[in-house]
Amino acid sequence: MTNYENATNPTYNQVLTFVKADKTDEKAYTSSYVCSGFSQDLHNNAEKAGIKCTWVGCEFTQGEGHAFNEIQTTDKGIVYIDCTGVPGSCP
Repeated sequence: MTNYENATNPTYNQVLTFVKADKTDEKAYTSSYVCSGFSQDLHNNAEKAGIKCTWVGCEFTQGEGHAFNEIQTTDKGIVYIDCTGVPGSCP
């Protein structure tokens, strides 16, 4: 993952604009490209666009864990983003 020193906390509207333009969720979910890859790519894209973004990994008591992103906005608090594509590339 790449963090950019110029990345800052955005407004909620800036997050919406970024997420609508970002294409990470259009990538195919495969056995080797799973939630951690999606969230890493979104993190890197956000940081490159100047938006401070956090990669979050979580574990469950059963089954596999999951990865997603967190962005702290300046006006609406924390926004959680899960851009993971659907296994099997289903819509």
